[in-house]
Amino acid sequence: MPSDFIDDMANHLEANFSLFDALSVDVLPEDLNAITIRRTPAAPSERFMDGSRDWIISFQILVKHQNQGQAIDTINELTIYLDELGPNTIIPADGSYQFIKSEIYTMPLLVEKDSRGSYIYSVLFNAIITKN
Repeated sequence: MPSDFIDDMANHLEANFSLFDALSVDVLPEDLNAITIRRTPAAPSERFMDGSRDWIISFQILVKHQNQGQAIDTINELTIYLDELGPNTIIPADGSYQFIKSEIYTMPLLVEKDSRGSYIYSVLFNAIITKN
């Protein structure tokens, strides 16, 4: 499985979105305001009769902001955008896969208001890719 899909997705989002902070990968920073993308567990991929398979990569976007309205607006914009991505929208840095689509599987929701007053929202997606 391509190990750089999340990095490719992060680069794509940063190039196509004006975000309130840099997009981090894997760990939500301690900052008051932050945005993170990270992999989450995924179901096994399907194998087709010809031996090929599509790979499912599940990922999460976390948005943290002291202004709840800003957090909600940001996660909603990202959700709409990511749910509409189609074939070849994400271009792998190493050419190891072809992006097919991204679909939401858990709507944005409030995770918590942390001890410093930041609101943390989460949304989950499945991306489907084919290895080259």
